[in-house]
Amino acid sequence: MAEVTMSEEVIAAARKKVMIGCSHFWPSVGGLETSMAQLGAELIAIGYEVTVITMAFPSRQADHHRGIRIISVELADLPDTIRAAVGSGEYGACLLIQDPMGTVIRSVDLLERPAHTRLLVQPIINDDGYSQWKDMAEFRRRLVRVLKMADAAMTMTRSGIDHRYMLSEGVTPVYLPNATSQMTSGGDFRSAYGIGPDQFMILHVANVVRVKNHVGLIDALPNMPPNWKLVMVGTPVNPEYVAALRAKLAERPEVLYIPGLVPEWVAAAMQAADVMVLASHGEGSPITLLEGMSHGKPWLATPQCGAANDHLGGVICDLPDFMPHLRQLATDPALRKDLGEISLAHWQQCYSWPVVLQGWLDLIETGHLRRSFEPDGALVEQMRQVRERMASALPRVALLVERGSAEAALAPALGLALTGRYSFHVVYRDCQEQPDAGAAEADVLVDLCMGATETTRRTAARYLTRAMLADGLRAVDYDLYGVDVYRDGALRVGWIGDAPKRANEVHQLVVPAMGEHHSMSILDEYASPQERAVFLQAIDVLLLTNDDDYSAAALADAMAGAVFTLGIRHGRLSRWLVYQPAGMLAEPSGEALHAALNWCEANLGELRRRSYRQAQRMALHAPEVLLPGEWERVLGQALGQADAV
Repeated sequence: MAEVTMSEEVIAAARKKVMIGCSHFWPSVGGLETSMAQLGAELIAIGYEVTVITMAFPSRQADHHRGIRIISVELADLPDTIRAAVGSGEYGACLLIQDPMGTVIRSVDLLERPAHTRLLVQPIINDDGYSQWKDMAEFRRRLVRVLKMADAAMTMTRSGIDHRYMLSEGVTPVYLPNATSQMTSGGDFRSAYGIGPDQFMILHVANVVRVKNHVGLIDALPNMPPNWKLVMVGTPVNPEYVAALRAKLAERPEVLYIPGLVPEWVAAAMQAADVMVLASHGEGSPITLLEGMSHGKPWLATPQCGAANDHLGGVICDLPDFMPHLRQLATDPALRKDLGEISLAHWQQCYSWPVVLQGWLDLIETGHLRRSFEPDGALVEQMRQVRERMASALPRVALLVERGSAEAALAPALGLALTGRYSFHVVYRDCQEQPDAGAAEADVLVDLCMGATETTRRTAARYLTRAMLADGLRAVDYDLYGVDVYRDGALRVGWIGDAPKRANEVHQLVVPAMGEHHSMSILDEYASPQERAVFLQAIDVLLLTNDDDYSAAALADAMAGAVFTLGIRHGRLSRWLVYQPAGMLAEPSGEALHAALNWCEANLGELRRRSYRQAQRMALHAPEVLLPGEWERVLGQALGQADAV
């Protein structure tokens, strides 16, 4: 073995040397690269030598950064160079960090390294990436081999997909969170960009790539009040996605996009913001969220944002729920202040560099952590109380129903479908001798059995009938739809309608949507419910190019049958689809629909997961299909919220 021929002096010197292997190292871009650069600088400050082995960039003009030695190699040579470095005995610790689909981590598969060289492996696994390789058996075998040979297989979340994956493979995960420093502000951001001191400023900081979901965020915040401002800061990376974002921005002059800022002015934007948001389809440990926490900012993030699920001081919710939470934050400065203080305290306790560096030193020097990265109990309790306060401030909706009826089960189903927007409870018709026991406390009473007494109607602050929500209640025969089979294979698209009668629609939208690449199955709109169920369970995407009642019924059945729905903007169906986790909208043109189907094909795993989860949730909790967009529209109008649609 190599260590036998090495002197004690050589081994002692190696213990003060650390190698970081990664595919990219360009700290000015931000994100994980900034974090690795900071780690290197922190280690150098306490006496370590740090070398980064990474892919060569033509624009890189120096072989060092803040004291870190940079070895740049061509992509084809990167795995061999890293493997040789780990096996050389030159380093006391080698950290390999990358998406597992890259070659960095896999480069050391089956390598026999010197005993004094610790191997620390940190695979960047998020929901979006995991969907691409979860079914690749040989790939997973090789990855697990590397993880098990490492001294520490590291995760950046306490219970996210990286943590769960390792446990499922018999690997013991070591949780060490990301860390950030609090950057000094570069100036008065609001003055520099013409944002008034009283405007409610929402900040989104992310490089412009598809996974960051800039376009989805803009779509999720329609009709923002005039005193709101959405600011997006992000370096253009993917040209195709940048073009899509700019096309979207052309429709939304109230959104400010800034194509990249130096770190000091990113800090200035964070300091100026009222709230930070992150709408990504997949994240490992989003650095920008930690940076916002270091400035004491409340935040919103989607469930796919990895380590964000571990953070206090903000709200994890699906993208359609951003608007109601932002509305609540906009009208409650005290709530923003309390969440911001919790956010800052959590960063200080768990995510600041002096704290996280001790964890790195533990792993480099011993291979084991000597502390956990949990917030203290008092802070957790403080966050629980704030969540309760937020929930109690939601508009209360009472549903008047017949005891034992199917409608009686709507309250928990609606509560799930409209999480964070309304609080639902049931008032039974046979209890109307005490009409104020439920109706009086509600902001809206919805009469689903058309049985409210005159006294109850007078007691209710706002009164709605079932007829007003007819489009929000679509009966579905769940016996026809089993959601226990997960689809596989190539993308399958379907369309329902009378093709001869809708010839213009077919030629202008459906045929161009297919192009020469996609194929489609067609079902006659007069097919039986049983035939429609069989048809839907054989496709992945239902294309909706019409706005009639039959299309609305098809949408309801598709939701129950775990089918992703693709519709056109404008009209009644678009109000529903914008709220569906398993649905999307495109402009009413064949070109736009074709591009949307290309996206569906490229993201087939994610599309199927969303559809499956939606169908499961509906089957478990709802006696009827819920169309949250229609409920949101009608309830929003009743409550005078013009921006609820």
